Amino acid sequence: MRKIVAIASLVLMLAGCTAASPSPGLTSSSPTSPSPTVPPIQIPAGACLQPSDAAIQWVRNYLNDPGYATSNISVVEAGEGNFASETWDVVAIRSVQSTEGDRIYQSFLTNANSAEQPSGEQWIDIGTSAAPVWGSVTWTGTRLVNGQQAQKIAFACLGWQP
Repeated sequence: MRKIVAIASLVLMLAGCTAASPSPGLTSSSPTSPSPTVPPIQIPAGACLQPSDAAIQWVRNYLNDPGYATSNISVVEAGEGNFASETWDVVAIRSVQSTEGDRIYQSFLTNANSAEQPSGEQWIDIGTSAAPVWGSVTWTGTRLVNGQQAQKIAFACLGWQP
């Protein structure tokens, strides 16, 4: 047993480690990296659009609140969908309260404002600022990245930052 302790001490010594506690004022021997800071979301000029009457009505029906303030709704264009003639928007709303009382921002992907709707009018729940969900959307690649960025900007238009 004494040989094992001696060998372990030798290995630690060769590795530059000691069994002694660190000197006062020194930090532990295992460095920690600082947590990365998330830069604020930049809102491009003109990105925050006014909600259409149809979007306002849909949100009010969804929330069952006929007087829901339009200042709590933001719209950001996400771009072309699976059909070239169809434009999609992210609609974010600032009304859902979590159990802790913190505000949660809900969002939907919709083609309601598109001049053409070859797939019919759709409202797809794409989650909250705390938990975005894009599994119900069939977009991939650049189209998906653009949609996800539009979601972040729509939340930022309402004052949310990560």
